[in-house]
Amino acid sequence: GFWINAVLMLAMCACAAYLASAAYDISLPLALLCVFAWAPATQAGFLGQFTPVALVLVMLAVLGFTRKNEAITGAAVGLLLYKPTDALVLLLLVVIRKQWRALAIVALFACGWYLASVAATAGDWGWPASYTAALRAYYEIDLAANILKVVSLPGLLAAFHVGPAFGALAGLALIASALPRLATVDARQAASIAPTIGLAASVHAYMYEAVLVLPALLFLLCGGIGEPWKTRLIAAAYAIAPLWVLGPWIRFDPLAIVVLGGTA
Repeated sequence: GFWINAVLMLAMCACAAYLASAAYDISLPLALLCVFAWAPATQAGFLGQFTPVALVLVMLAVLGFTRKNEAITGAAVGLLLYKPTDALVLLLLVVIRKQWRALAIVALFACGWYLASVAATAGDWGWPASYTAALRAYYEIDLAANILKVVSLPGLLAAFHVGPAFGALAGLALIASALPRLATVDARQAASIAPTIGLAASVHAYMYEAVLVLPALLFLLCGGIGEPWKTRLIAAAYAIAPLWVLGPWIRFDPLAIVVLGGTA
């Protein structure tokens, strides 16, 4: 099962590259290189993770925003609600850009997720309450065991023994500060940067979640910033990404530099 998942996640990376080539108007070989060279994307499957699927949905959302196709945008964000923290900023982007058709589609998917969860919990219509209680009991234990893998602002604050409530508020403040800019820049730029902002603000984001930085890197690659800083920033990000393995020795995850620095 582990190896089947790993192979499927590599296939998802290839799908993400195909969507990226369309969303950013780059060749498929270049898109494949960008995705497969990004360590969090290719290593996720070999860590038993699912995040390349989130990358596919994020790339689909970027494509929808870029082409002004609200059906694609709504379906992508709606499916991404399987992990709401990954979808939050893209959902807010749908709202502040007044894409009401996309928002209606997201609402339909949210209802679908809710009903699927009722079935998964043997008919428990109040499952959000019990699920929240389970998460509350598990959160601090999980965070303590994985504190050297955190890449988000709330995670780093927790590493400095700041309470989770304050970390969550800091994440929300970060999102709120970004919304005015996201409302005014062009659609592809906003959709590309939104996943990185959501990652930086997430209360649960470990190194494999840094796969969601890829759209921002692709935006830079396609002219989001001039030379020489474009090459410097992209090269630095790709060089830092594999260094997460040094976390136990240097006592923090270097990918946090990419996530928070990129957000800034």
